[in-house]
Parts: sequence; structure tokens; C-alpha cells
Amino acid sequence: MESRTIELVIAGTLLALSALTWFWLIPSFAGSGDQVLLPRFATGAIALFAAMMLAGRLFFAPSAAVDDDPFIERGRGEPTALLALVAVWLAFVLSLQSVGFYLGGTAALLASFVILGVRHVPAMLAWALATPLALWIIFEIAFSLRIPRGRLESWLLGLAG
Repeated sequence: MESRTIELVIAGTLLALSALTWFWLIPSFAGSGDQVLLPRFATGAIALFAAMMLAGRLFFAPSAAVDDDPFIERGRGEPTALLALVAVWLAFVLSLQSVGFYLGGTAALLASFVILGVRHVPAMLAWALATPLALWIIFEIAFSLRIPRGRLESWLLGLAG
């Protein structure tokens, strides 16, 4: 199957799942009022991304670099880099209780950059530190939603005072 067709199917599926979540799952399971703000925000962001992807694949000509995707190795099974990324993020999820979201996320981002071949250390550090910081500001400061800390994060915060 052509990569453009695959991307159209993915975008259409994301859009359909977003609509299902917005109109059925959130009203059925999240309640009403302020409780639905974050689920609706996340669902809307995913739907917007899917709509942009769908429009881009339908109305714009693909660039010449579409077939240079490092994750598409035709006829050779799953590429090593993709499997390594899946392993890194699975380890992140499994280590949430022991390491914590912020430290584990920073380590997972750094490992992902290495796997993807990014070698610009200042950019890697900037992204790996700024992303958890931005999530902390959004969730813990703006929305007053505490992201659970792992044992290592709690211990380090205890040392800091």
C-alpha cells in the first residue's frame, strides 16, 4: 500500500476516534462541567492534528522525500529504530511508579533522540528539559492537576528540601 494511502487511513481513523470520544465517551464517562475540560482539550487537539493531516494528504502534492522515511523498510519487517523507540517508551511507562513522569520522560526523550540519530546535544537537552517543564506548567500550575511522582522523584525532591 502506498504511504499516502496509509496516512489517509490513519488520519481518517484518528478523526473518527476523536469524534467518537468527543460525542460519546466523554459525555458518558467523564461527567460534565470542569471535569471535561482536559479530555475535550486533548481530543480536540488530536482531531485538529488528524484533520490537518487528512487535508494535507488530500489537497497537497507529496514531497519527493516521502519515500525516504527511515521507518519504512519495504519488505524487511519492522526497522530496528522503530522497535527501539517502542522499547524506550514501554520502559518509560513501566517505570512511572519507580522513576516518575518527569525524570522518566526526560530520559525517554533523550534516548529517543539518540535512536533517531539526533546529535545536536544542546537541542537534545533543550527539548528533553523544556518538554517536561512545559507539561508541569500546564498540568500542575495552570490546571492544578498533579501528575503522580515516582519514588525516585519524591526522594530527590525530599533531598532538595
